[in-house]
Parts: sequence; structure tokens; C-alpha cells
Amino acid sequence: MERLPNLLVGAFVAALAGCDVRLPDSPPAPTAPLADGVREAVEARLAGVREAPEDVEGWLELAMTYEANGLAADAVTAYERAVKLDGSSPRAWHHLARARARRGDPWGAISAAERACALAPDYAPAFWRHGGWLLESGRLEEAAAAFTRAREIDPSDPAGAWGLARIALQRGRAEEALSLLALDAPRPPYTHHLLAAAHRMAGDEQAAAAEGALSGPPTWRDPWAAEVAGRRAGIHRRLAAASTAAAAGEYARSAKVLEQLRAEDPRDVNVAGMLADVYLALERPAAAVALLLSTRDRVGRHYRVAYNLGNAHEFAGDDERALAEFEQCLRLHPRFGLAHFRRGRLLARARRDEDALNALAEAERLGQASADLCGLRATALLRLGRAAPALALLEQGCRAWPEALPLAVTRTEALIAHGTLAEAEAAVSALEAVTGEEERAQALRARLIARSATERDEE
Repeated sequence: MERLPNLLVGAFVAALAGCDVRLPDSPPAPTAPLADGVREAVEARLAGVREAPEDVEGWLELAMTYEANGLAADAVTAYERAVKLDGSSPRAWHHLARARARRGDPWGAISAAERACALAPDYAPAFWRHGGWLLESGRLEEAAAAFTRAREIDPSDPAGAWGLARIALQRGRAEEALSLLALDAPRPPYTHHLLAAAHRMAGDEQAAAAEGALSGPPTWRDPWAAEVAGRRAGIHRRLAAASTAAAAGEYARSAKVLEQLRAEDPRDVNVAGMLADVYLALERPAAAVALLLSTRDRVGRHYRVAYNLGNAHEFAGDDERALAEFEQCLRLHPRFGLAHFRRGRLLARARRDEDALNALAEAERLGQASADLCGLRATALLRLGRAAPALALLEQGCRAWPEALPLAVTRTEALIAHGTLAEAEAAVSALEAVTGEEERAQALRARLIARSATERDEE
């Protein structure tokens, strides 16, 4: 990527960032009410930038204080002011990219990350973060280049290898992923997570189970991002407490914490989404819908709000409204793979099979391959009378997810529909031996007998 002279960077910030940066000369008041502790921290930073409005570091301090305490919209505004004042600061662009991503603006995040990478060509986290957003947006070749560069800069940081392995898995290249993940011991938990996925794709369920037992979420080494944590004034500790309570099934306690955070900042999309999920766990879909509609009234159209509304409507059994929200989500974020999957599932449920196949294929292309997705695609193909491609898809799926019993059932249906009766007989016999599947196995046995009788009559 070409580098612009520092004097020109500031003049072209708006074009490079893809956003309007016509900001006020003095810092605006925060857009949300502030909790005690947060208010004091923000007011101290605001006083600093009012005294020295051209001080880039002052704006960065204000932006990081906003970000650390969940004020994402204000953080983006302050980071944009910082890059307008000095477009040659890679740290400012890096922070802006992260803040935009949190606000649900992947395109803006990618644009800012490009600037960070150009200005800090030896800072590995800039490249693997850029690669992550490119991967989520389906731009695999560009993502691979970014992850490769991150790996070249810092071979000891596994983030580059993780990104390349995720791309390999998305492309169905299990052996390539395994090679990329052959990292020195001790391996981080997320390496084991990806190794489990690669072994499962390769058909080695025993190795997948062994790696899965050691797996966990990723931990990132990004010194610039770590700066933000020091500006926390309480909100993130409370969010962690709410998440821990929800994970333990203590949904009422989680809801109480999140409701207080929601009262402090009704515009926080992340808090609203977490609270809506907790309401659904409490079987309160009407409360979840009301919460999310109120959030939309405050923040306008946001892909994450639309996605969460889709979840809530589907939970409530209103597939029509759920489908409309998932489609709204995809208009705002066309590369959101999970929304394509949820849309495809609803279309399949409505027996709009051609549309479902298109949506599910796009979801798989964007990294949402799963046993459920494979089964939905195969079922749609079978209903359209395409038994041969359904069977081929299911053979592949059963190798990738050998423990997924619904795939085995659908494969048996495809074998019967395709007239592959000897294999169908073996598949039905295997299901008859599975505890709890007797009823389905009996129904499939009856279909197999009927199909065999039809074959004999035709002879």
C-alpha cells in the first residue's frame, strides 16, 4: 500500500476513512448519561481537550476513556478528531478501527485499519486485526495477505497462524489448517480449538475430542489495545459479572446488572443485545422485543439490533417478522454470515427451498459451515427432487461431523430417495441400534420397504 506524505494524510482523512469527519471545534458532551466514577474520568479528559483542543494525545485519552467505559459512539467521534488532527498517527488509526468495529461498522474498521497498517508496517496486531475484519467480510485473499504479514513480523504471536488456519478451514482444507497450527508448545487454548475443528473436518474424531478438551477462547497480544483497559471505570467489570451469572444459569441476577447498565446508557447496543439474550433465556420474548425496538429508536438502524430482533421474533414464533429483521440486518451488513444462516433456516422452514439454498450457500462461504447448515441444505435439495447432490453433500457432512445424528438420518433419507438401497439398508440398521431413535428408524424402515417394493414392481 502506498504511503502518503504526512502533510497530505490529514487533508485526506475523510476520503481514506470513508466517513464524514466535520467535527465540532470543541468536544461535545457525551451522548449517554454517565455512571458515578465514569463521569469523573470523562470530565477530567474533557477538561483537558477543552484547554488544548489541538492536542492529539488529549483526544486519544478522551477516546480511550470513552471506549473503556462502553461509550462506543463517543469513542469513535473522539478517535476521528484525533486522526483529523494528525493523520500520521498509526496508534490513533488502530484505535479508530477497533472502535468502529465495535459500533458495527466493518467497512469503516477496514478502512481505518488499512491506514494503521500503512503507517505501522512492523506492528503485527494492526495486520492481524485488519485480517480478521477482512475475513469476516468475506475478502479471503486480502485477509490471508494481512495474516501472513502479521506472522512475518512476529512469528511468536499465534494470531497470524490462527487467521490463516481459519481461512483454510473455511475453504475446507483441513490438512493445511493442521500444518499452520503446528505451533510450539505450550499451545494456547484457542490453538486447540482450531485443531479440534481441523481434525473433525479431516474425519479424526478421536483427535478432535482430545483437542477440544483443551480448547478455549483466544487471548490477544495487542499493546496498543491494552492501553484502553487502564481507563476503565467500572462498566466492564459489571459486564463481566453479568456474563458470568448468565453462563451459570443465574439469568435473573444477570438481568439485574444489565438493566442497571441499560438505564445508564440506553444507546449501548452491546448491553441491549446481552440483555435481550437474557430475557429470551428467561422466556420473556416480548420484553426482549420491546427493549430492542427502544434501542433502535435511540441509535437508528444498526445491524446488531436487527439481528437480535430477528432472534427475539423467531423465539416468539413470529417467523415473518424474524425474516424481515434478518434481511434488514443483511442490508446493513451484507457479509454477516450468521444472519445469512438464520435467514436460510427460516426460508427452509417456509419451504422456499431455492431461496434457502442461496442463503445457506452464502452463509457457508462466510464461515458458517456446520452440521445444521449441511442438514438444511440437504433437506432443501431433497424437497426439490435433487437426491444425488443432496447425497453427495451429506456424505461430506457425515465425514466432517460424524457425531451429528440428524445428518445420519437425512443421509438415510437421501439414500432411499436416490435408490441406493443396499447402503440405505445398512444406514437404517445402524439407526435402529441407536437408543432413542427407534421411532425414526421405524419410519425410515417403512419407507425403505416401500421403495424396495416399487423397485421390484418396476423390474
